[in-house]
This record gives sequence, structure tokens and C-alpha cells, in this order.
Amino acid sequence: MKTLKISSLFLSLFLLFACSKQNPTEENESKSKSKMDSTPPSNLISLNTAKEQLDNYNEAHPLEVGSEYAVRTWISIEELKAYIAYIEKESTGKGIEVSGIDFIHTQYKEAAPGSPNPNNTVYDLTLMLAPTYAKENGNVAFDPIYSEQGKPKDLKDLFEEIKLDSLLGSSPGSSIANGLQTCPNYCFHTPKP
Repeated sequence: MKTLKISSLFLSLFLLFACSKQNPTEENESKSKSKMDSTPPSNLISLNTAKEQLDNYNEAHPLEVGSEYAVRTWISIEELKAYIAYIEKESTGKGIEVSGIDFIHTQYKEAAPGSPNPNNTVYDLTLMLAPTYAKENGNVAFDPIYSEQGKPKDLKDLFEEIKLDSLLGSSPGSSIANGLQTCPNYCFHTPKP
């Protein structure tokens, strides 16, 4: 009887200890998430460096200066997350690893070379987003929709095909983002009254 009680006590303690401990996968995920949440990324800069860079831009482009601190574009975090999830899913389906995103400066309207664009009123600057893959010593913009299994189709090549009219009329769309809810596509921060 005494042996049964001792065995029951040890079994109860063992179960209590085993149930309270996370499994190794959960523990690693928890540590990884905690590390991601608390470790600053390596690409952060000081406020002094940020101000110096903004001053450099504002000095070089006096007609393009924002009302508070600089010309800027705002994109919602939800749209960025949705876009990243989309390009990762499309690329993974083609066996291509996404290395990053190109933020490509474009404009909606034509303008003469060197045209001033005060307050973005002349030619509507905007941003285009395109996924990239690692290639040799760089990252190359591509479109997973036009890519073959394991073979990314470079954006540069796709644009050349359009120039040659081989893609015109047959385009199923693209993985390039520009219809994002931005502030507006290129905005100047205007303080609220």
C-alpha cells in the first residue's frame, strides 16, 4: 500500500512537471518570437543621421520639401503585410524564394526631363512595389505570375517584352503593387489645425 502511495505521488509530480513544460518546438518558437520582438533590427539609424539625410534632400530639392520635415509616402501596415503574404505565396508556389521588395519610384503623368514638381502638383510621383529574388550579388525585381517553376521572370525582361508587343493584350495582370492606400501616393505632412 505504501509503495502504491509513493508511486502515485511520483506519477502525479511527473505529470504536473511534464504538463507545465513547453514542448521544444513551442519553446523555440517562443524564444524566437521574443527575440524578434525585443531585438532592434540592424538597419536602424540615429535621429542625427536621419535629420542629416533629410536636410541633404531638402537642400538639394528645395521645391520638393514637405511642410513638416520631408516629402513622404505612407502605406498601411495591413496592406504591406497582405502584399508580402501574397508575393510569398505566389513565389513559393513557383519554387522561388523572395529576398525582399523593390520600392520603385514612378509617376502617373508625363513630364519633361528635369521638370520641377512643387508639392507634387505637376506629375504625381508614386511608388510601385515589386518582389525580388537573390541573384549573384544583388536582388532582382521579378513577377511570380509570369515566372516558371524555379525560374523567376525578371521585371526588366517583362518590360522589354511589352516594348516588343509580345505581352500586349495577353496580360493576366501582375504582382506589382501600386493601388495601395497611401497618403496619397506622395504626400506632404500637413499639420491638423
